[in-house]
Amino acid sequence: MRYRLISLHPALAQACDARLSSAGHEPAGGLGDADALVVGIGAPDLGSALLDVDERAWEETIGRARTAFAAVRDLARALIEREASGRVVVVVDPPVLRAAERTGLTAVAGAFLSTIAEVAAVDLGPRGIAVNVVVAGWMAPAPPALAGGVPLGRLADPDEVASACAFLVSPDQAAYVNGATLAVDGGWFVTKAEGGNPLTSGA
Repeated sequence: MRYRLISLHPALAQACDARLSSAGHEPAGGLGDADALVVGIGAPDLGSALLDVDERAWEETIGRARTAFAAVRDLARALIEREASGRVVVVVDPPVLRAAERTGLTAVAGAFLSTIAEVAAVDLGPRGIAVNVVVAGWMAPAPPALAGGVPLGRLADPDEVASACAFLVSPDQAAYVNGATLAVDGGWFVTKAEGGNPLTSGA
């Protein structure tokens, strides 16, 4: 398959490129000739309370989410025009699963993309286009303190997240997976660790 990577965390983009290439997939020159898309909104915005978010930061984050949506739409249109099947993986950050303090921008943008992915899975599935979500665990340069809220006790390695993306891109391994949300977060979502969000501990 030919793939495109758009608006991913830089380290994740590099890891995805390596994983997909090693699986025999090839980079596409553009969305018009791609069969698969892995798309996100870049590195998460952490540490800002919602009331402290200014208009510029809000517009930048929502702008990245709009860009991601446009990429999903444009790939789908191109695939339908070519009468081809395809795969879309939308990458979001952990707050999309559970609200956390000082992650407002990331949570809102992720919820936007996650909902788009769910709707797309329903709308595009009959066209042979599968759409799934990967919740990427906290990766550097996220504050190391975030590892304290993860049962596995560490931040995610980009290759671990890329492996999940490569699985969902595969038309063989994930042929019947559509509309799914795969959390690769070390258990962050299910933890009830005392102390709440490490970003705000001691604040």
